[in-house]
Amino acid sequence: MTRATVKLNSILKRLSSLPDDKEVVFLPDGSCIKDLLVYLNLGRGEVEIILMNGSLVNETKIIENDSFIELYPIFGGG
Repeated sequence: MTRATVKLNSILKRLSSLPDDKEVVFLPDGSCIKDLLVYLNLGRGEVEIILMNGSLVNETKIIENDSFIELYPIFGGG
């Protein structure tokens, strides 16, 4: 199993299946960010920026064990 700490920002806190905005999750080895989004009940359309250990990644990136993943929603303004 792959262990990762996930930090949800802004509205993602309310949209996800996590009880808190920062949680440790366990996923099968070889899981990618897209698998994490499914686990969290978040669609790619809801997440704009994904950082893993401080680096910008996309949804095909394989999650490394003991990673710190930050998810940010689409930003809007006007």
